[in-house]
Amino acid sequence: MMCAVDRGVKDGRASRGGGGWLAKRRGRVLLPEGCFWVFLLVFWGFGFGHALLAQQSTSSRLQAVGMDGKDTYTLFQRSVSPLVLPEAIPELLLLQRPEKPEGRILGADGRPLSLVWPPYVEEKFRVLWQYAARPEREVPPWRWEIQRLLIDEVPAQAGHAKGELRLEAIFYALDAYARPDTLFTFTNSLSYTRPLSRISYVDGLLYRALGGMRDYAERWLTAEQGRHPALARGIRVQPYLEEGGTARDTIFYASGETLSWSDFRGRMSSGSRFNASIFTTLAMDYTASVENGLLTVPVRIRAFMLPRDSWVRPGGQSAYALNHEQRHFDMVQVVSLLLKGWLEGFVWSKADFEGQLNQAFMHAYRLMNRLQEAYDADTSHGQRKERQVLWDAALDQALEGDFQALAELYGLPMEYELLPP
Repeated sequence: MMCAVDRGVKDGRASRGGGGWLAKRRGRVLLPEGCFWVFLLVFWGFGFGHALLAQQSTSSRLQAVGMDGKDTYTLFQRSVSPLVLPEAIPELLLLQRPEKPEGRILGADGRPLSLVWPPYVEEKFRVLWQYAARPEREVPPWRWEIQRLLIDEVPAQAGHAKGELRLEAIFYALDAYARPDTLFTFTNSLSYTRPLSRISYVDGLLYRALGGMRDYAERWLTAEQGRHPALARGIRVQPYLEEGGTARDTIFYASGETLSWSDFRGRMSSGSRFNASIFTTLAMDYTASVENGLLTVPVRIRAFMLPRDSWVRPGGQSAYALNHEQRHFDMVQVVSLLLKGWLEGFVWSKADFEGQLNQAFMHAYRLMNRLQEAYDADTSHGQRKERQVLWDAALDQALEGDFQALAELYGLPMEYELLPP
């Protein structure tokens, strides 16, 4: 079909007759009606072709440089259903993660792309880790930390990438003070080969690794339920004094019983100016188990003396001297009573109860030594009989639970040394 263009226009009419021409005034283009539609068709075809080329160009560019238009690949692009945990599994929240994942993956064109987290990655983890809500849940919340996420790929056979995915995490439980208590560590390593065109395959592997971590957590919890302290909903410490008995050349304190000189079996220290010496000290031990959902910790406290490290000078075995040594033993029992009282009044941390016990014991041990030194200094190792009488009375009262007289003899206010650390 031929189309003619004529720029000659007279009086608003075409220079040729007939109604088959489209006329425009003032020197504008004149086209036949049929040519007008051909022109539109050509113009539309050009526009569509241009758009198609642009789309192909953009698609190629995205495949070349990554999903986000940069030389990076953003993880967690696949949409998956949350991993729903059984009722026994506690709430899991992300505590910490590396600033960015390690390694690289290969784009569709084979070029390496570095890895980045998506925006709001913590929220994505929260969606991923769901749990069966239960109002009466007794298991405390857990926190988990991604210590390392490595995804590393190298070219393989034509059109493929060979890679390794490695996930390392550590799980914590939080105590009443929101301090982390390590439960277990987890490592999952996967090797794979994928087509270069299937870059989203990596996300599927990542979800698989996280699912493996979920399964491991479930198995660990099933095995440790009722045994591991971190799974308890609280803590109960039960201090008690154990008295009497002997073991391995050890005499344990027993109320109402006194020592005899036959209990002093050691060899006298050469050059010593003292009449006798007694070795007394304090012991504390404990066990821990989960009972009825509570971490139960019985704490045994014992005062004892060691006969083979205690001695008396030949000819110095008087009743007065034996009383002085007995009072050293009584002093340890008094400190045992104080320690028991401190432990009964503590606010315990399930995650740090061992540290609290050690701190209390060391405080009691130092107090015991200072009291012994003060006692010997004030009585001049028993030679000042009038002071010995005062200490005897004060210790008798303290053994009954009244520590005021002992605190006054010690020379310090009761609240300064005789109360919990």
